[in-house]
Amino acid sequence: MRKVRLAKKWLLFFLLPAAVVIMIHSCKKQDRQGSQADQKTRTDELLAIKQRIDRDGLTYTVPVNQKLEAYFADKTGNRVPDSLLKKTATGAKTVDAITSSCDFSNTPSATFVSYSLTSMCQSGFVIAWSYTISSNNNLVLTNPTVSTAKSKGVVKIYNSGNTQVYSATPLATSVTDIGADPANPGYELFAVAITSDAIPFSNFASGNIVKLGATIVTDCPDVEAFSVAISMYDINANGGAAANACDRLDPIQVAQSSAPLRFYGEDPIGICASTFPYPQLQEIQYSADSATWFGESPSTTLSYWLPPSSIAVYDSILNKHLGYVDPYGALELNISLAPGTHIVSVRSRNIMFNNPLSSYPGSMWPVPTFGPNGNCCVGPWSAVTTYSVTY
Repeated sequence: MRKVRLAKKWLLFFLLPAAVVIMIHSCKKQDRQGSQADQKTRTDELLAIKQRIDRDGLTYTVPVNQKLEAYFADKTGNRVPDSLLKKTATGAKTVDAITSSCDFSNTPSATFVSYSLTSMCQSGFVIAWSYTISSNNNLVLTNPTVSTAKSKGVVKIYNSGNTQVYSATPLATSVTDIGADPANPGYELFAVAITSDAIPFSNFASGNIVKLGATIVTDCPDVEAFSVAISMYDINANGGAAANACDRLDPIQVAQSSAPLRFYGEDPIGICASTFPYPQLQEIQYSADSATWFGESPSTTLSYWLPPSSIAVYDSILNKHLGYVDPYGALELNISLAPGTHIVSVRSRNIMFNNPLSSYPGSMWPVPTFGPNGNCCVGPWSAVTTYSVTY
């Protein structure tokens, strides 16, 4: 596969050097490597994961939940003066759950919920972002009276000299009424999602800033449909969540949704190694049938599966702690449950050590210790994914 090179600050490699050790174990080397059937199973699982990443890319998500300014704009995106807004009341229009006031003197509000970057590994990054907007008008994908008025996002990228190098206005993918705003009587909450096209990696060079915004249209029958404009939000392409995995949520890979459940890190075949900034470990916890969360503590139901080709890497973590996978595929977690059908909930989070891995003895993973005096930082827990599994 052709590797796409980004600016040096985008590249984040965590190389686990091969080690030659003399193993003093009662078991034989071939036993440590697993049966041929298990080896074939892993080969098949990695192939399926590769095909999934080839198709969908790798996505990390950054929770934000930041209030942004919202204001009414004309069709060119310019703010409409308050004096004009107070004179505008074209009559109510009814769509979906509420009746639009079509009185633009009442200012909406907006919260930037999150954004995500998906590396398509060869074609570029896809950015997706979302808002929660409070409005006394219905927000829609397309104004029913002015068909050219459509809800859309705004992506602008500037280089270190503040020169615009990229601009696009992708259409919003969804505008969903999610119910009354409990903090503002008469207003409704809307969830808005936007996804860009693939943006070439060259636009994410060192020092570049990505700005995200949107204009969301109402269903009011105006001659010039005023839209709700959301002020731009800046993403530092080389800092923040791009460089610090503790500021974001990275994916884990489930080999199959049937028994036995088995989990790998986000890129166990190294498909995006030159274009994606990885965490150093990913913690996984699971809960079966609404019981307690299992992970770090030893458990008879949670174990590492096949050891990697580098036994030293495996031994650096085996029997010290459970519940961790690495992004590159050295560690796989296996969940074994009693016979029967179980509802299994799974969550994960990123881990970054305070020091480079090369500073630790043998360049191996240390045991993560959390808290003010810990040796690492941890990211937020992911949303819980639930599986119905019969063992």
